[in-house]
Parts: sequence; C-alpha cells; structure tokens
Amino acid sequence: MDVKRAIKIAEDFLLEQFPKATDIDLEEIEITEDKEFWYITLSYLDEVKDEIQQNRKRFYKIFKIENETFIVYAMKIREFKNPL
Repeated sequence: MDVKRAIKIAEDFLLEQFPKATDIDLEEIEITEDKEFWYITLSYLDEVKDEIQQNRKRFYKIFKIENETFIVYAMKIREFKNPL
C-alpha cells in the first residue's frame, strides 16, 4: 500500500483534465476493506465565468484508484448538501 503514490496519481490526473486548476488540497483518503481501491478526494480552485464577473470556485473530486496498478478507474464530483 502506497498512499503517497495514490495521491500523486490523483493530482496528476486532475491536472490533466483541468489544467487551470490551482490550490489543490487533499481532503480525504480511504482504502476499501479488501484493500483493492483507494478513494482520494481532492479540492481545487478553477475559474468559473459568469455573466457578471469571473469568480473562483472550489470544486471537489473523488478518485477511485486501484491499489496494485494505480490505474484511475473513476473521477466523480463530490458535492456537499446544505443542511438547512
């Protein structure tokens, strides 16, 4: 098990898909009970253009990475629900 390698793979994959991403932060790390996959959650800032102005918004992505080969099997949007 090499969590540092899984994190690096997730960061590299994120930057390949979103080259303007900045301020990348590690948010969560999880390995499945069978130790087959890592789930790495990263957040980052990216430019979002709207009609009024350009805003920078924080996005969250979850990466599913196989523990043995370090292949990225999935990248999903991580959304937070407002409790109100």
